[in-house]
Amino acid sequence: MEYKLTHIIKSRSPGMSLIEVLIVVVLLSLSFTFFLKGLDTARIVRTTSELRTIQATILNSIQQEIRARRFDENTSSPWSTFLGKDTYTDACLSFDGNNDYVNLGSANSLSISDGITVTAWVYNNGGSGHLVNQGGGWDDPGYSMFWYGNNIRIELQNSSQKTISDNSAPSTGSWNHIAFTWETNSNIIKTYINGNQRPSTKTFNGPIGQPSENLNIARKEQNGYYFNGRIDDITIWNIAKTQAEIQSYMNSNPNGSESGLVGFWDLDENSGSSIIDNSNNTNNGTIIGATWLVSNQSSESSIGLWDDIDDFDGYTILSFPKHQAFSCSVAVKYVDPSSGFHTSISSPTNYKSVIVKVFHPTISTMIDSMIIGQGL
Repeated sequence: MEYKLTHIIKSRSPGMSLIEVLIVVVLLSLSFTFFLKGLDTARIVRTTSELRTIQATILNSIQQEIRARRFDENTSSPWSTFLGKDTYTDACLSFDGNNDYVNLGSANSLSISDGITVTAWVYNNGGSGHLVNQGGGWDDPGYSMFWYGNNIRIELQNSSQKTISDNSAPSTGSWNHIAFTWETNSNIIKTYINGNQRPSTKTFNGPIGQPSENLNIARKEQNGYYFNGRIDDITIWNIAKTQAEIQSYMNSNPNGSESGLVGFWDLDENSGSSIIDNSNNTNNGTIIGATWLVSNQSSESSIGLWDDIDDFDGYTILSFPKHQAFSCSVAVKYVDPSSGFHTSISSPTNYKSVIVKVFHPTISTMIDSMIIGQGL
């Protein structure tokens, strides 16, 4: 018995038992599993870091886009009360050709003698009628811009001279920009239609005589000749504007404070019985019979049209072309500086808080806020 036991032990000593083999296999498996987990953890850390970098890049790009805009829709206080994209309603006045007109009075600021520019957008339904008139014609000193049959007629008059300058009118049934200029240095009446100078010019030695009539839109006060159509964006200057300036104001209205601007009526009130002079002269007018009409309505429908910071309020991007899993949102609020810029308020202040959030489904949201002031 002793021999056999010794033999058995000796015969097993060079190898491993089944249990020992299993233990080794388990240990190796666990080691390999931990190794794979380590690799996976490193990969996750690297992936998260890459996602964070993309997230930060997107956030910075959005912030730079916002900073490129001016502080407010208004260029000086008081600031606009509306946060978000703006909608513009371009209204005009419609005249029936019978008894509709606007009376703008005869304030001293409307007195013009040595230079003049008159511009207006005009839609003629057909026929003749005065567009802008304060005297001129019928032995009455002053000036007139008149759609007369197939011509645009400019009339300038003083006590000793009357000059009529006719140029072919544009087609009726569409919007056209009509303008004329005159000044004492050249004494030449120039007519412009849609920014282009017309060939016929006449000489008026001046000065323009002092009218006995009020300034009227769409009629001549003493003789009628009511205009049948629509009129918009009227300007009157006491200087002769250049062709380039006239073309510029066709597409962009004056800001109201330009030198030589006597009156500017954009006719965008779209309600009420008065029109407001947007120049510094407050030559407001009274509407008689004419009706408001919306000629065009537009909104800041794309980011390329946004011109101030608060246009970004409510802005969202659901995905980015090169990083489709990312999205973002922007909120803009007025903030109270006395609260350390922490408290949002509804009334306008000199400071706005801009909060940008960038989202991704597998990592936490990245949030950053900026305080932007009108002088910063």
